[in-house]
Amino acid sequence: MLGMALDISKLAEKIDALGVESARRQIELQRRWPDVQAKWQEASANQITLREQAEKTAKRFRWAGAIPTHEPIASHIPAPARVAHLTVIGADGSQIYPNRHSLTLYYILNFGALIFRYGVENKVPGEKTYGQLYYEEKDLLDDEGGLITAEMVNAQRSIGELALLAELAATEAQTTPTVTLLDNGLLLYLAWREQKPKFAERVTENYLRQLDELRNTTAALAGITDRPRSANLLRLLHLFGLPTEPKTDADLRLGRDWRGLTDAVFFADLPPGHRSALFMFAGPDNLHQYQPRGHGIYFFFLNASHTPHQPHLLRVEVPEWVALNPSLLELAHAAIYAQCQMLNGFPYVLARADQLAVVSETERKAIEERVARALIQNGLPVAFSLKQQQKTLTRSVKGKYR
Repeated sequence: MLGMALDISKLAEKIDALGVESARRQIELQRRWPDVQAKWQEASANQITLREQAEKTAKRFRWAGAIPTHEPIASHIPAPARVAHLTVIGADGSQIYPNRHSLTLYYILNFGALIFRYGVENKVPGEKTYGQLYYEEKDLLDDEGGLITAEMVNAQRSIGELALLAELAATEAQTTPTVTLLDNGLLLYLAWREQKPKFAERVTENYLRQLDELRNTTAALAGITDRPRSANLLRLLHLFGLPTEPKTDADLRLGRDWRGLTDAVFFADLPPGHRSALFMFAGPDNLHQYQPRGHGIYFFFLNASHTPHQPHLLRVEVPEWVALNPSLLELAHAAIYAQCQMLNGFPYVLARADQLAVVSETERKAIEERVARALIQNGLPVAFSLKQQQKTLTRSVKGKYR
């Protein structure tokens, strides 16, 4: 009989220590909150200076801070009343990555969307799903002939999610105020941009084109991040506290005094349904690629809980055509909070979109079987790599004799 690969009993002591350390760390962070919040209040009394500092810094450095807008930075803005007739659309995607150990090279993107219509009696939410199979050389290889990476596939998935929202919003927004939601931030992070500049340029252009399409529908767009770990506002506060103007990137780095903190420190007392002030993200991609196209990314924080003293913080990102349009911004705020009440903290349409988009293990196996049949019918050998064969064999033996 084969033993378990992971002997949990041997980790018991470490797991207990993890709980103790997590509690200690949380207590330590909470001890530091009042001092940080006091500095935040001081900064809020000097907002004009703060904004000038941020704008100047964003132009001179690659700085991932935040730029204040016209709203006082310490604002707590309640959720507007939801309009009687409203459509909220959530979209999400999943994928099967290309695998060089599989039968052949391909990847799949699958998308799901839920259309939730308020003010329509006896009508169940609408659903849409569709999948795409990529197997041609132009889809599988990058500009240098290398196999497309998982990160590149993720970028293609993000484009597809926006395209699905634009398609559905084009119809819904003709008759009803419409809000479209994504389960992620709106800025497309391409860590491989410098290694694959031409590919990254094409991906970014396709992404911006989908944002163009969504803007043309007149629907609002927002990206939702649950349990955010961002530190854009901490970087802004750090900038405010510098004794002199920063001269190098090193001057702008958060030191040990900020370790473990996130922007959530500023919103511990944000009431249910209220949002923070609006800020513009100061990252260079945003300022140099998105903003010139009219899609500069702004953000705020929302307490999505309906229970006092149990905040549930979401980071909400919106493009400038929502951020600078009071009606659309209010519509998005009200719609997101209404959706979060259905699941106590996260938009219902996004949870359902994920359910619709995910590719199950059974579906993965069915796809592999169909791929195998297609290869056999065309006279090709069918075999996984030796590595994959050995993995499959040892895992099945382990399950058989456990």
